[in-house]
Amino acid sequence: MKRSNIRKRKFCILSKNEISSLSEFISFSINDNVKDLAYSNFSISEIEEFAPNAIIIDDYYTQCNYSLIIDSIINKFPKTNIYVISPEYAEFNDVLNPYNSENHYFSNLNENILELINSTEGNDPSTYLKAC
Repeated sequence: MKRSNIRKRKFCILSKNEISSLSEFISFSINDNVKDLAYSNFSISEIEEFAPNAIIIDDYYTQCNYSLIIDSIINKFPKTNIYVISPEYAEFNDVLNPYNSENHYFSNLNENILELINSTEGNDPSTYLKAC
């Protein structure tokens, strides 16, 4: 039986490696499409072509400063939900909106940011992947 009310969400995760360990903390649905990208082979056109509902930037364990890449994503996708997760924001207990954008979020890895990511439009908790 096919559920017509379920939308397939598209997430793009940008991190140090091709596969981010951050995805272990996010409740992706079996209906979600997740594209992992590494900073080393980053292509803004690839993100544009994928047209994600949300972009998650994992800035943990990076050895370089990727602020130019992060800024280019923020500027290129003003209406897309963007979550920048970095130890740089560890001193804050909540999620920040320093760009005064209602859909760009900055935080360290905590339950508040994970809740925001998991509530991305089209969310259906009954389809979350679960360990058996």
